[in-house]
Amino acid sequence: MTRVWVTRSAPAGERLATALRDAGIRAEWVSALRIEALSAPRILSLKTPGVSGDSGLEVDLGIVVSQHAARLYRQSDYFDPKRKHLAIGTATARALGFDAEIASRSDTAGVLAHPALDDQSQSTLLIAGEGGRQDLLDALRGRPGASCKLELYRRVPADLAALRPGEGDMMEVSSLYALRAIKAEWARLQRQAAGVHLIVPSHRIAEEAGALGFERVYVASSATVQDMVAGVFEWQEQ
Repeated sequence: MTRVWVTRSAPAGERLATALRDAGIRAEWVSALRIEALSAPRILSLKTPGVSGDSGLEVDLGIVVSQHAARLYRQSDYFDPKRKHLAIGTATARALGFDAEIASRSDTAGVLAHPALDDQSQSTLLIAGEGGRQDLLDALRGRPGASCKLELYRRVPADLAALRPGEGDMMEVSSLYALRAIKAEWARLQRQAAGVHLIVPSHRIAEEAGALGFERVYVASSATVQDMVAGVFEWQEQ
């Protein structure tokens, strides 16, 4: 039986592994990253690189890009449930704990296409971790309205000693950070990436995987649990 290695962090990784098992697929969960909350969250201006401040407190729209961001945002002094919010997916919206708009797709294109961003002059606060989402940052930076980013956590490579897919196995990788952490660990151990099958949620990650030496990459419709499970079945049929 094909074995799928899930590398996304908790709670999403455990949820995906469970869904795969429920669908009759052998699944192993080894998170590639650990999430560390920043001791002092930072607000950065997207208009003036390197400049920080509290201007993000007075914004029209908060954009929440992950479940980790939603959870830590709720725990922070910057949390304001009266502010309008757009979540990148249903799981992120649930983590917020109140009604929020939800992007039609769990990626940058889905966020930017949402009607909540139709007003170019409104101010926006991107609620996320350190780094990442460069295309979304660039898009917000180019809008006339003020834009800031609230950084709440950092991603740290996890212990990957247990991540050892064999011939015919597939590995789920849902972020560039996870992909690079896996590649760096395998380079240290002198393991080859070429023979490993990957399933990823975007062409951007697939392109990076190819550049890092992964030759067998399948792109799922999105990063949602449903689309990833469907993607595994589609890959098996091919």
